[in-house]
Amino acid sequence: MIVLSYTVLNNLITQPHTWLNRQMGLETVEYGYMTQGKENHKIIQAHLIGAKRDPRLERLNGLKFTTVETTEKDKKTLFTRALDKKYSIKTYMDGFNKTQFLEIKTGNPPMPFSKFVRSYQRKLNAFIAPQFKEAVLISATRDLKKITVYPCPLTEKDRAEALEWVKKGIHIIENIKQFRKEEGRCQGCGYGSQCQYT
Repeated sequence: MIVLSYTVLNNLITQPHTWLNRQMGLETVEYGYMTQGKENHKIIQAHLIGAKRDPRLERLNGLKFTTVETTEKDKKTLFTRALDKKYSIKTYMDGFNKTQFLEIKTGNPPMPFSKFVRSYQRKLNAFIAPQFKEAVLISATRDLKKITVYPCPLTEKDRAEALEWVKKGIHIIENIKQFRKEEGRCQGCGYGSQCQYT
């Protein structure tokens, strides 16, 4: 079975050749801001479950998430959904409780709510795990000094749009030769200097 994720789908929809890089076993490059983002996730997640409180995060004290990711690709936060006999999709949630899933985004500037609402990552998570009724975005600057919490209801429209997006990605996979021909040379992708199509 071919297992797809938000990152894989987003890459291949915007740059189809990344699917071929992935099939060759190449690894994407992790840049410094990505490493810092992972560290910020750990700090926020540890604070939310009370494992290690951070004074910068006091405004998060009212949030209740029973489960958070404690290691990268933490199996207890893994959700999957089969599409058919050939394809399935997966996601690792940053955290969840009975009715909400958590999405943490740190950056300069922090992610605005409008971008989160449009995000296919949020919609895809809603499709993969339909038991959740609401997504909660924690949007923060990289230094964690400015933090905003945005709750966002999840709708059937979100789930339908996610499914159409997934189908678009699968269509590219099934017709990769045609899409590669149309795409041309790589103009810069997550595989950096390893990319086989520069």
